[in-house]
Amino acid sequence: MLTKRQIEILLNLFSNLDAPVSLQVFTDQFHLSLRSIQTDIAEIKETIKEHGLYIENNKNCICMSITNQETANIFMNSIIQDYNLNQFFEDQSSRISYIISRLLDSNDYLKSADLADEMYISRSQISNDIKLAKNMLSSYHLTLISKPYYGIKIIGKENDIRNYIIQEKLKIKNLVCDEITHSFSSHEHIDDINNIVIKILNSHYIISDIALQNLILHIVTAVNRIKSGHLIHMDSLNISPVYAHVIEISKNILEKCADIYNFEFNDDEIFFLALNLYGKREFDKQEFITDEINNLVFLGLYKIKEIFGLDFTSNLNLRI
Repeated sequence: MLTKRQIEILLNLFSNLDAPVSLQVFTDQFHLSLRSIQTDIAEIKETIKEHGLYIENNKNCICMSITNQETANIFMNSIIQDYNLNQFFEDQSSRISYIISRLLDSNDYLKSADLADEMYISRSQISNDIKLAKNMLSSYHLTLISKPYYGIKIIGKENDIRNYIIQEKLKIKNLVCDEITHSFSSHEHIDDINNIVIKILNSHYIISDIALQNLILHIVTAVNRIKSGHLIHMDSLNISPVYAHVIEISKNILEKCADIYNFEFNDDEIFFLALNLYGKREFDKQEFITDEINNLVFLGLYKIKEIFGLDFTSNLNLRI
């Protein structure tokens, strides 16, 4: 079985098929000796030879090629999926992510000794990891508390917990969001929720593709948390009439999700989603630009025309 580092080397080589990659790239990336990297390469080479892939060594460079396209595709798809879903406990950041994920998935205290056993690490090691987890959580206004004979638990506002899950791209119940593409994988709710949101927003509300993906991530996270019994409670919330349109849309989205996944939600969940949705809006025909902003943008475009000879002053879409 390949280690996390070996999988990352493999993914690098696969993304540079038929192109030589210097071993120095890996020694710099992992802060290891050339000999250690060469040992990793040898193990990777032995592993992939039956899966339609081949590595050729050439002095201080290596090059990966495909010998069987179909076999290679099946193998690499499996590697990528495993890498996204699995935890590699030799890596401290993965252990911390696992500890926080387990605590947020649980509605009760968990004993650190049990967590250590799950990750096959020592008691002293998990003690150090928990300290670092506390520091990470504190920046999101979340607290990791401990209770004698019971264990440890995360407390804090639900909106802060969801913010942590989304911002840190935490793996909660197989929810995975790629930090580069913001695309999702291996989650039972993604397709259904994606279809619900697109159908409801279509022709009623304009947002960009990236904003749509982020919105779906927000909703999937909300559905998971609500199904686990964790509801948003917003203190002293005064909803402006300007949100009326998005409140109706948000209510519609949550009702459709609740019908499919059989959960109940409160008004605060609607308002929280509405605030999120409103922040992702783009200009539509019902909105306007003030004369002050319009003039400022026009002057900026005129300056570009004056300096670079590129005239965008009459391009209304660009000005918006």
